[in-house]
Amino acid sequence: MANVDKILALIKKEAELETRLQLLNVEIEKEEHRNATANTNTELYTKCSNLLTKVSLNIQKKTTEKIAKIVTDLYQYVFLSDDTFVIQVDKKRSVPVAHFYIETTKNGKKILLDPMKDEGGGKVDVIALGLRLAALLLYRPALERVLVLDEPLRFLSSSTTSDKPYRLRAVDFLKQVAKEYGIQVIAVTHDLELKELADKINTVHLDDNGYSVVESVKLT
Repeated sequence: MANVDKILALIKKEAELETRLQLLNVEIEKEEHRNATANTNTELYTKCSNLLTKVSLNIQKKTTEKIAKIVTDLYQYVFLSDDTFVIQVDKKRSVPVAHFYIETTKNGKKILLDPMKDEGGGKVDVIALGLRLAALLLYRPALERVLVLDEPLRFLSSSTTSDKPYRLRAVDFLKQVAKEYGIQVIAVTHDLELKELADKINTVHLDDNGYSVVESVKLT
């Protein structure tokens, strides 16, 4: 009788072990499935990450080219020059840093010049105006097309190699772009030359009580 009990106990133990083995096999299958899914997701993530990086770099490249073109068009129009505005992006750092140059030809070779080293400052004025214009035109979603300028082109010389001063040529370009893209330009200036080119003039002065008074000037 004792032997029968032992045999039954062994059979029961074997059944328990078989059940545990089946459960373990199920868990193993689940883990294998999780691992396979994780590997697939990791591969997919890597592919997506690489794709997004390429798309990002592509968008960055296209945006940089558009900005450079707008600034170049203004620069060449003002200075009657074949020089171009160049943007180089330093990607070695965690945050890309843009460097601005003027590409010109000297002794038959193309060289890059730092506009910030231009002693007259006029080139920096023109480039700054071009960059602000580009930012307004390229920003997405589109901003209200209003460009506010404080003493624009104040360092740009009135001299020129053409029949019109550099400063007036810059304003001409700005007015053309404003008309083409529907931009409202508001400029604060003491420059009488620029004032005469405006479509509407408002003067600001202090009254006897020290308050600012704005008056509209009728254009003849």
